[in-house]
Amino acid sequence: MISILRGPGRGRAEPPGGPAHRHHGEAATGNGSIGAAVLSGVARQPGARATLVSNSLVHLALVEAAYFSNPAFAALMIFAPAADRDPDGGARTVGPWPI
Repeated sequence: MISILRGPGRGRAEPPGGPAHRHHGEAATGNGSIGAAVLSGVARQPGARATLVSNSLVHLALVEAAYFSNPAFAALMIFAPAADRDPDGGARTVGPWPI
């Protein structure tokens, strides 16, 4: 078996839902709760189906965007320089303006 498919030290493949896959269900949980709310709303008010579905698509897009943009924001916070420092130990500046 290819070593990349083996679990950590166990000599077998890691099943879905193990430590490597633990956080992949969070966006799916959000999508599922939105879908359940839409089905419940359509069951109560069939005439509001178009509005509920269009609003749910917007919310599904926001859930997915948050899931995929969080690593980008984390990388930005880690790797982007916060401010410039004068090499002589002077005041901190952001561009030409002092902080």
